Formats: sequence, C-alpha cells, structure tokens
Amino acid sequence: MRHVLLFLLLPCAALSFLFRDRVIGCDEGQDVVYYDQHAKMFKVSRHSFGNCGFDSIGRLCRAHYADTAYGVSLNRTWEIDGAPRHLYECQDFVRAEVPFIPDGSWSDSIIVDNSSCLTRADLLTAAQYECTRPIRDISFGGQCGDTPTFIEAVFVCDAPPLDFYRSDRHELPYFHERQFQTLRTYTYYHQQLKKARKLWDVQEVERLEKIMSETLDEAGDVYVQMAHYINTTGRHDNDTDIFRNNELRSRRRLLNTLKWSLSYSGFYRSQLLVTIASNLLVGSEEGVERILQLHKDSLRCDEVELINMVTRGSPFPEVRPMMTNLYVDYCKNHTLGVGREHLDFLSETDAVDTLLAMYRKIFRSGVINAEYLPKEDDVAAQRGMLFGLVAAVVLITWVTICRKPSKKEQVLPTWNQHVQYSMNSLASS
Repeated sequence: MRHVLLFLLLPCAALSFLFRDRVIGCDEGQDVVYYDQHAKMFKVSRHSFGNCGFDSIGRLCRAHYADTAYGVSLNRTWEIDGAPRHLYECQDFVRAEVPFIPDGSWSDSIIVDNSSCLTRADLLTAAQYECTRPIRDISFGGQCGDTPTFIEAVFVCDAPPLDFYRSDRHELPYFHERQFQTLRTYTYYHQQLKKARKLWDVQEVERLEKIMSETLDEAGDVYVQMAHYINTTGRHDNDTDIFRNNELRSRRRLLNTLKWSLSYSGFYRSQLLVTIASNLLVGSEEGVERILQLHKDSLRCDEVELINMVTRGSPFPEVRPMMTNLYVDYCKNHTLGVGREHLDFLSETDAVDTLLAMYRKIFRSGVINAEYLPKEDDVAAQRGMLFGLVAAVVLITWVTICRKPSKKEQVLPTWNQHVQYSMNSLASS
C-alpha cells in the first residue's frame, strides 16, 4: 500500500518541483501556454511572437510574470492538451542600480515592455530622447541572459523637467477667484432671500430670485469653462513617439498618466459630494443613502480602483503607494466646504463616514455652516476647492430656488527615494 501511495504522489511531486517558478510552454505550430500559479494549471497565452526563440520566450515571460526578464530552457518537454511543449523557466528581473541624483536634477526608469531586449546604445538613445539633452548618468538592469542586452535603464537628467500635466497649475487662478466670488455671492443672497420670504416681501423675493438666477448663470459658465479646460489640457504635452508604440514604459510617464486620470476621479468625487450636499440642504436623507449605497467607494481617497487597475501588472509596483498618497493630498485640496486643515483623516478606511458626519453639520436643511470652510486668506485652500464649489453653486442654487421652501549626503538613494524624486519633480514642475 505504501508503494502504491508513493507511486501516486510522484507525479504531483514532480509537478510541484518543476513548476516552482514561472514556466512557459512553447513548440512550433502549437499554442503557447503559461503556467498559472493561482489556478495550478497551464493556460493558453493570448500572446504569440511567431517562434520559440530566446527573444520570443523573453517577451512571453515579461507578458505573463511580473519582475521577469528572460527565459531559459529546462531541457524537457511536457504533454499539455495532447501536444508536447518545450518548457522554459522565466528568470528574475534584476533592477538597475540607482545613480546619485543631485539637487536640481531628476531621474526616470524606462523599461522594455512588449518588445525585444535592447542594447545599451538603444536604451541610451531612448533616455536622451526623454531627457532632451545628453544625460548626466545612466545604469542598466534586467540583463537578458548572457547577451549584451537589457530591459531597463535608470538615468539622471539635468534638463528642466518636461511639461507634465499639473492640475494645480492648469487650474488657473482666474477660475478660483470667480468660483469663490460666486460662492460668497450665493451665500449672501441665499440668506437675504430667506429673510424676504419670512417677511412675505414679494417684490424683494422677485428681485433676489433674479439675482440668484444671474448667479446661477455665472456659476454655470465657470463650470462649463472649467470642464472644457480640464478636457483640453494635459495629454498633448505628454506623448513622445518613442513611447507611443508601447515598447518602452516610463515610470515618470506612468505617474503623469495617473495624475491626469486622477483629476477625473477627483472631479467625479466632487460631483458626488455636491449631490450629497444638495440632498442634505433639502433634508433628503434617502438621496444621501442612495448615493452611499451606489458610489461610496468612489468617495474614498485611501483606496482608488483606478490606481489599482493602472498599476496592476506594472513593472513599477512602487508607484501605487506614492499615487495613493498623492490622491489623498489631492482630496484634501478638493473637498467641498471643508478646508484641508480639517481633513487629516482622509487616509483612513472610515473616512467617508467621518466626512459625512461633518457634512451633516455643514449642510443642514436650508443652512450652510461655514465652520469648516477654508480661511479666505488661505490661497492654497482656495485652490483646493476648484471642482466642487462651482458645481455646488450650480446644483444647490438650482435646488434652493426651484424647490419650494419647506539632503545633502551623497549616498545612493533607495528605490523608494528614487520614486520620491520623480514624484517631487512632478509636483514642482
């Protein structure tokens, strides 16, 4: 019995040993397969590069397994779906050393994505194209076996940073000034209108409603202009021919793409906050609960599906926590009715509930409480209200009127420090 059990266990043991790492199965004329460690089975690859040569196997490895650079033959075949496949084990991607980055310089990492390994000369050309001038320093990583080719270059550049999209710069002070003026105008006439209604002063009510209507038109104009501005700035400065074919990925460009995309996530979050505020102003708890049931995750700043989606399978996993922190800071500057000094809790998992409790104080039925509003002399806080306040003026005014009242040491930086340099250059460019 013991011998029978041992015989039955041998195939499993062989599989366990054989597939301890990442494996590609390839044979001419057959579908390429890869071993799925989660499903514990081979699956057909959607990638095919025409043959089972060294270059093709390396590309397949990088397509299916994060942090791999190339593949080596295991010198054995395995029958999969009735056909033999030669097996190749994918090898680790050894990252490049990070050069020293002096003050005033910036760095980036460019990684081969879905193409062949590149020579030092090819990667140097790509780095200089990105830097726009001869680079200060460069190192190479992810050597492809014994060949003089690589999949990564980390370089240091002394040129001024590229004109990456920055929402805080493109959101011109002109818009901020108009929106705050509109908010103050709305708040003042909103209170005057309430008093006139209490006094049954029909003539004054009509006069104030006309002013409020004009304020609504002004707010709508600002809102439309801002939406158009967001849609027409950003990407046109961020593409270069070398990256359009997806052969190379740049950490700096990934950060930039995420930052540009997160402005839309932030815009949607602001719209949700506006809707919550308008429901609270008219005493509609049902409306608030409906929003929370359907869109609560979109109100979070500590966990953003867009970041998870874009960084999933990325050769730059270190970008995810950096972008999450950036988005939390963005949320602090773009939360309707609340100054950033009151929003340190936004990185917590229960932040939406905490914010809702504050909103119940700020937007009580028929009243706007200024307790948590940013200080008027706080310019940074004023910039933080870009999306939400203008939208709030539009929606809340509509509801109110139309509804009847009822360093210095020269040491090599770590990878996280390297990414922080990239983030700092994005934030300051």
